[in-house]
Amino acid sequence: MDIREVWEREDRDFTPWLAENLDRLSEVIGIPLEREGIEVPVEQFSADILARNTNDGSMVLIENQLESTDHMHLGQILTYLAGLEAKTVIWIAAGFEAAHLSAIRWLNEHTVDSVVFLAVRIRLVKIGDSQPAPVFELIDAIERPTKWDRRKEDIAWRSGLSEDQRSRLGFWSYYVKEYPDDGVSNGHHRTEARCGVESWDVDIVLCLWKGEVAISYRPSEENTDAESLLARLGEREDEMREKLEVNLRNQWETYWFYKVLRVNPYDQEKWPELADWLHLQLGKYRGALTE
Repeated sequence: MDIREVWEREDRDFTPWLAENLDRLSEVIGIPLEREGIEVPVEQFSADILARNTNDGSMVLIENQLESTDHMHLGQILTYLAGLEAKTVIWIAAGFEAAHLSAIRWLNEHTVDSVVFLAVRIRLVKIGDSQPAPVFELIDAIERPTKWDRRKEDIAWRSGLSEDQRSRLGFWSYYVKEYPDDGVSNGHHRTEARCGVESWDVDIVLCLWKGEVAISYRPSEENTDAESLLARLGEREDEMREKLEVNLRNQWETYWFYKVLRVNPYDQEKWPELADWLHLQLGKYRGALTE
């Protein structure tokens, strides 16, 4: 059945209808959508629908065609993506040319993991004397990349975190972005991040506590002879106190040469200061063992 028998014009008929019925599209792609605007201006063009993914707050661009895909719409999609900073792009069409599916596949394979392109076919179904009903179909799995599934899982995981856990996750992600070569792992919400030191069986531990951030040495998780390691550090105690500018060798039983900065790590405005301080101290703690 010809879609234009129901929606004669895409901009005047179909786009307003879809903007009011985004829940139908959400059921197919697996995320909740909230309308932000229709016919959103980008340079001399207008994006059909701009929506928001209410799970993570990211922007979703929806481009509609009531016929088979063409090069012009592909070019417009890329223009809108640059102008609107969307993280999900949904191209809805009555049919997809092989070349355009190949383009979507290439974009999913070569753009950053945070951006996903989806191909959704629309068709009409009529049963008996009923009114025609629109049906959305997500094109086969090769156009629905595995990173899309990973991203949905990641969003679901984040939504189950406490406020403090989300804040720690945000800070470690910020730290890794600012200092990618420091060896701090990304994508976790723990209070501690460990950086190993070769030949010492020791980790330098960066900590986020209530009201402070801290750095210290701790035995590596593989080290079963902590007493021997502590003795080695003790042989250089005076030298290390001077290099690290700390007074105590032990804060607790397994936190050695503990140094603290009194500031709230859950205050996002303080993250640049905290990251810079931890980065500086990490260099000192590594240097104290390796120089």
